[in-house]
Amino acid sequence: MERKKIAKNLLKNLGLSNIKVKYGNDYSICTTTKKPFITIPKNIVVPCAETQVWYNDFCKANGIEIDFDWFGLFHEIGHIITFDEIENYHNSKDEITIMLALEIIDLSQAVNRYYEIEQEKNANSWALNFIKENYEVVKDFEKYWLGV
Repeated sequence: MERKKIAKNLLKNLGLSNIKVKYGNDYSICTTTKKPFITIPKNIVVPCAETQVWYNDFCKANGIEIDFDWFGLFHEIGHIITFDEIENYHNSKDEITIMLALEIIDLSQAVNRYYEIEQEKNANSWALNFIKENYEVVKDFEKYWLGV
């Protein structure tokens, strides 16, 4: 089953059929246009080593085994459902980018700070709760998302 179709069906089942799905290079959302949309990658996303370490720790701490790429879709939906204060979000991301560029922090520290941004924590929390409440179904559909 095509990834875009899976994403559209999931959004529809969550009452979010007004959210369009587009292909892009990575996961993202855009809610500032007249027609909000979620961008998903056409192919599986493999995170950098530092993000993978963070994600492995996150999964272990929360008792789930979900591929990073599959979790990414739920994370973005979590943004749609929980998102607020876009200015604070961008300021936090910009601060991390500047600190990394000035070598005040390394990539591992930047990844950890990024996932401590309130909007990221909220999106992860929503995704985690949804996955835990629907674990068997989520695991069943994971193979279709990953093309296994």
